[in-house]
Amino acid sequence: MLTALLILTLGCTTTTTTTVSVCTLEVTETTPAEAAAGESVVLTASPTTTVFDSLVTVAGVSADITDITRTECEACDACREVNACLACGDCDVCDVSCAAECVETVTFTMPSVGVGVQPVQLLNAYGASQPVDVTVLDVASDTGDTDTGAGGK
Repeated sequence: MLTALLILTLGCTTTTTTTVSVCTLEVTETTPAEAAAGESVVLTASPTTTVFDSLVTVAGVSADITDITRTECEACDACREVNACLACGDCDVCDVSCAAECVETVTFTMPSVGVGVQPVQLLNAYGASQPVDVTVLDVASDTGDTDTGAGGK
């Protein structure tokens, strides 16, 4: 009797499935294109979400995200909502105005990684970007002093 009750109970479980949009994020610009460890870098990217569900990696090393901003995106968001467009989906009605007005940026602090060209990738709740290159500079040791020492010019 107990076995039959267990089978009956296990057979009545409900599974809930949540569907989310997954897409390739687009990184269109990295400013500056060259930075040393500890310096701020801004990615112009879309679609963005929040700092809490985003990750930037440089050469596979996690970077500290300091800010995510969306500027002039209200009309784009409203257009997408009215036309039932997903953040990751193609929305012909809104694409032109969104591209012209809405600017989304992710600011991060360059982590300590190898000097030279390194891949940067953005990941968030919507998906991941293709890696884009950024040049990692050696930590500046120049103090701005032009004196070469030893009384030289």
